[in-house]
Amino acid sequence: MEKADEKKQRETDIVALHSLAKKTKERQDKRIMENKEMILTFIGMDGWDRPVYKDFTGRLWKDVNPRKDYAPELCTSVDNEFDGEPDCSMRNLKRYEGVKVVFSPERVVW
Repeated sequence: MEKADEKKQRETDIVALHSLAKKTKERQDKRIMENKEMILTFIGMDGWDRPVYKDFTGRLWKDVNPRKDYAPELCTSVDNEFDGEPDCSMRNLKRYEGVKVVFSPERVVW
């Protein structure tokens, strides 16, 4: 009987976590849409010497073209890993359309 109760509690916890994750994403999307601004904080250089930034949600972003005279080309990182490969480009993600990126303390360039 105890095992069945534990399994049911685990299932309940999983459903609650999924619900929380969905609500968190909705709040994040709302915040981005309301402010039209996202702050990216520099956290270091990855193994390919690309600047890695973190947004307020904990998502990692890589500037795959960090040249001084070029606009940033920001991509998510596979599995949100610091040394993960660049994944989705911000410019291809509809939720970031029209969002101004602010680098903190500044954009790191080559």
